[in-house]
Amino acid sequence: MTDPLLPRIAQIELHCTDQEEARRFYCEVLGLEKVGEFAHNLFVKCGDSNLLIQKVDNPRKGSVVYFSADNRIHEVANSLKKRGVEFTEEPSCIARGFEGKDIWLGFFDDPWGNPLALLAEMPMEDKE
Repeated sequence: MTDPLLPRIAQIELHCTDQEEARRFYCEVLGLEKVGEFAHNLFVKCGDSNLLIQKVDNPRKGSVVYFSADNRIHEVANSLKKRGVEFTEEPSCIARGFEGKDIWLGFFDDPWGNPLALLAEMPMEDKE
């Protein structure tokens, strides 16, 4: 049973050492919309949630943030590569025929080592 008090993620916090570079990476490279900035905090919109990228002297690496790339994993990955993103693990199918879809994952890091990923439900591929 889903707990109606916790229906969605509102915000995820990541750390960086350079706020200008964070703005460039998250807004220009990843193409997320900046929704606010004050002191050492940058807020960017990602679907219904915000990412808070906070400038600190000693950043800690966060948990993996998964960006949805449903039905477009190859297109999104290629676009990110053209913007300078290097994948630590190229997008690949990790589950075939899961509830009628193939599940794909690809991993990359932001400039401070925070782990990021593309997660996509893709149409099932015919494999013979």
